Parts: sequence; C-alpha cells; structure tokens
Amino acid sequence: MKKQLAAIENALNSDTPDLGEPLGLPMSAAIAANAARAAIVEREKGLLRCERLRAKARQKFDMEIAEIWLATRPFQRGQSPLEHAMASDSGLKTSLEALERRFVHKGSIPVIQEDFQVWVKKKYGLNGLRFIQRRNDGLPGRRTPLQCCYDEVSLAKMRELAMRVAPFT
Repeated sequence: MKKQLAAIENALNSDTPDLGEPLGLPMSAAIAANAARAAIVEREKGLLRCERLRAKARQKFDMEIAEIWLATRPFQRGQSPLEHAMASDSGLKTSLEALERRFVHKGSIPVIQEDFQVWVKKKYGLNGLRFIQRRNDGLPGRRTPLQCCYDEVSLAKMRELAMRVAPFT
C-alpha cells in the first residue's frame, strides 16, 4: 500500500509523462496548457465546419427543414450531420455529400407530404393518419413519419416504414 501511494505521489510531482507508468500520464502545467490550446483550436475549426454545413443546408432547404435534416442521425455511428462535421474535415465532406443526396425543392415539400398523407389514408384509413401524426421511437429524434417525409428519398422510406410497421392494421 505504501509503495502504491509513493508511486501516485511521484506521478503527481512529475513534470514529464512517463510512458511506462501504469498510473497514467502525469502532465506538467505546460503540457496541459498546450493540450487545452489545441482543444480550443479544434473546437473553433469544428464550429466553422458546422456553420458551413448549416449555411449549405439552409440554402438547399427552408429554415425548418434544414434544422430537421441537421438533427437527424443518418450516419452509422449514430451521429447527426452537425456532429459528424464537428468531428473532422472528412466528416464535413461526408455530411455535405449526404446533403447533396437530399434532392428536395422547397416548393415540393408540402406536395410530397400531402402525397404521403393521401397514400396512407387510402391504404390504412383514419388509423393510418393517426400513425403518421404520432411520434415514433423508430424515427430520428422521435419525429412523426410526416415530419420525416420531406423529400422523395424520405417519401419512399416512409412508405416502406408504413408497410413494415403498419401498427394501425
């Protein structure tokens, strides 16, 4: 016990990291300050990447749809486009590519949603309408199927979800 306490005391008093030390890497004040500066710079870069992505999304969609898209989690690691962009330059590139795949026109969103509503009502009746207006655990951010259905890609996915889940049949 005394040996372990002495090793901890030595680690805390050390100014240089000891790579062989099983207790971890003690940091000097200079190393800690350097690490903090690097973290601040990376965070600022991440915020700039996010602003670029946000501007592109707003240009492509209207404000409400852009925010919905930016908050969804389409990536494998369960990250939203903003979280992906915050992580790295390649994350921003991936998010921008995903944005380009969402080929929506501001004017067509209500038409597409209406089309989905009509299709669901025809296929499932009034219970179907309740389904598309209800929050759904299986959708990004617990949004309703109707909110998720804002472009042709989503329209196809929402129809597939309605066919698969069909909680109202």
